Amino acid sequence: MDLDSSTELLDFEAAPDLSGSARVSLSAQFVPTQVTHITQPQPPITSPEEELSAEATTLLESATPPIGRPDIPFIAEPSTWNQYEYEANLMETYFTQLPALDYGSWLHGFDDAVSSMFPSSGMSEGMPNAIAMMREHFQPKSGAVNSFTSDSHHMWYSDPPCLQMYDKDMVNVLLNIAKRQLDGTFALLIPFLTSADVEEELIMAISAVGALYCDVVGSDKIAKACYNDARRILLAKFIMLEVYGLCSGDARSYEFVEALHGYVLQMLGRCIFLSSEKSNSAAEEDELKNVVEAIHLLECYRVLLLQRPPTLTPLTTQFRSSCDENELVPTRYFHNLADLLPSPRNAKPVVGTLIDLAMIVRLTWFGGPRASRGQESRLWKLDFVELALTRWGEATAHVEEPLLLVLYHMAHLNLHSDLGLLQRHARKAAKGCSIPPSSSGTPSIKGWLASQQYDISAWHAERLLKTSKSAFRSHNRATHASGSGQQQQKAQNLNSEPPHLPFCIYFASLVLWYGCLRPDQDSSRGNLCIVNGMTLLSRLNVQVARNLSNALQELTLAEQWPRSHGV
Repeated sequence: MDLDSSTELLDFEAAPDLSGSARVSLSAQFVPTQVTHITQPQPPITSPEEELSAEATTLLESATPPIGRPDIPFIAEPSTWNQYEYEANLMETYFTQLPALDYGSWLHGFDDAVSSMFPSSGMSEGMPNAIAMMREHFQPKSGAVNSFTSDSHHMWYSDPPCLQMYDKDMVNVLLNIAKRQLDGTFALLIPFLTSADVEEELIMAISAVGALYCDVVGSDKIAKACYNDARRILLAKFIMLEVYGLCSGDARSYEFVEALHGYVLQMLGRCIFLSSEKSNSAAEEDELKNVVEAIHLLECYRVLLLQRPPTLTPLTTQFRSSCDENELVPTRYFHNLADLLPSPRNAKPVVGTLIDLAMIVRLTWFGGPRASRGQESRLWKLDFVELALTRWGEATAHVEEPLLLVLYHMAHLNLHSDLGLLQRHARKAAKGCSIPPSSSGTPSIKGWLASQQYDISAWHAERLLKTSKSAFRSHNRATHASGSGQQQQKAQNLNSEPPHLPFCIYFASLVLWYGCLRPDQDSSRGNLCIVNGMTLLSRLNVQVARNLSNALQELTLAEQWPRSHGV
């Protein structure tokens, strides 16, 4: 596995098992009985290597940001919306290789594993009833056919994690890859060192992320293995949260991810409260601040990449002053829109950091087109959120951070386009579905293409792709200047790939593809937009970029679909 010469392997210390319990210990399990080595080089991915076409580059450089016109509103017809539709199939494009989740089979075999979790008492009397209730609820909801019988094999959650299969050096390499790729976005991982007090599930989770960025054959299998082992260790906690959600009647707790997200926010809020009651060292303050910032960034990704509403959980960290223990010193965060708008009473400066941008991005959910679904007007004015983004952009005018500007342009796309609606109909077009002009969402897309909202979206989409391309160019110049042949061979790939980059490239390409379907545009240029997006995605190592590239490629076969159906 290739690593930069400057990459230092983390000091992987074994954690002794002092409890005497059945807890899997790294000290015992990382003596491999079946060592898994990743040694075979990955063949190069067949992808277009040429630069973006001269025609597209000219368009990007000559584009000027349009000014919104209040006389051309973009308000969807209330009868065309289904506010829950966006959650149904949005992830199909991103993870097309994953099978549909069968909640019935997901619960299969859980009762067999309960006795191993609690060997002293065995299964409680109410546990079979709880499992039966969960099966009864989830099976009709998913609509999937449960093909598992009583004599089938144990599912992934029924078996203990098999940590002895991992080689110590391989895990170190994967940890370093994850740290190198994510240290620009998640500061929480920068001081990460494996030691005796680091839990195994955290090591497995970070290793799984590192394997996703690995360019070696078989790394995807290693990523899945690390991911599943991390889930096995934490399964008991997650299942109990699901049982609580079912018994309490909280509909949001039915979702596995939602329950986990809520649990994390609750625990973090409690941690912040306790930290404010005592004096903390500088290291403790920095660690808690990094955790809070990571949560805010995840909320930003939740809104932009997953197209889901933010939780808007207030997580304001405050610490005891080192000079006066009775004085609370709050950490600077923007929790409301007024803090980001210029006014005589507002003295808070906008520094222009990633976290400042993440705080604004969460608000684009309420100012964008989806906020007017079923209403005559938006709850929040788009101008206020756009002004906050503009103020952040002015603060970063002197800073050249291409990957940060990509997120900035993506926020504008989310503010002026209903990306969930565009993605759903593009997915239907790729499948060759025949949809009449009066179907749900079609009038809204047609109105969006004819409005000034599209012009603004198209400008930011073009700037986003140009900024992404400039990130590759600047990296290529730095690598060629180093003079290393091995580094020059990998010059087209970025050292740091933030998780949002492939999604931003995909959505920007999708917006421009729709623009080529306007009556005044040449529809043949739709393929050019798709190829440009695929070219950029092919230069990324993260696996989701390949799925997004395949989703764009499918659109080349359905280019005439919206024209033939009145869009």
